[in-house]
Amino acid sequence: MKSKRDIFQDINDIKEMMSKSSKFMSLSAISGVYVGIIALLGFGMSYFFADLSIDNIKILVITGLFILLVSLSIVFILSYKKAKSNNENRISNALKVLFIELFFPLLIGGIIIIWSVMNNQVWLIIPVSLIFYGLGMYNISRLSLSELKYLGLSEILLGLLSLFLVQFSLIIWLLGFSLINIIFGLYLHNKYEK
Repeated sequence: MKSKRDIFQDINDIKEMMSKSSKFMSLSAISGVYVGIIALLGFGMSYFFADLSIDNIKILVITGLFILLVSLSIVFILSYKKAKSNNENRISNALKVLFIELFFPLLIGGIIIIWSVMNNQVWLIIPVSLIFYGLGMYNISRLSLSELKYLGLSEILLGLLSLFLVQFSLIIWLLGFSLINIIFGLYLHNKYEK
């Protein structure tokens, strides 16, 4: 017969196995720093097209989509490498669910941004991009690093702020997508990867 200590150890082992199968813990924290740097480059391009005519808005939206794709690719590649080095199943169900949970808000936000451009409501691009990115981060926090919830909330609050401070939207976007990502990336890297 097992002792109470053995039973509790068995329960903890089962709990750990369930957590590993339902959470993707190999999300690369340093990728947040890279995403922030890419956002800085995007801001530089936005600043270059500061007159914001409708033709330039289309260029900025295309640039933004390119930055989003590069950023997500970096996150995926670095997380894949981290999972591989941890001897985890490289493409686990948890990773698939994580990307679905992230992509759904980004897709909805992207559709609203396209509508905004088509209807000359370009002032909505920055708030919508921040809010829906924040919703994506908040969504995946329950499937990965719980601290991502605070990243998501920060992005959502900045998006809401930019709705009311339209004249400072580009600066708020810079703060949200670059500085906040770099700070969170460094924090998570120091906490989990050092």
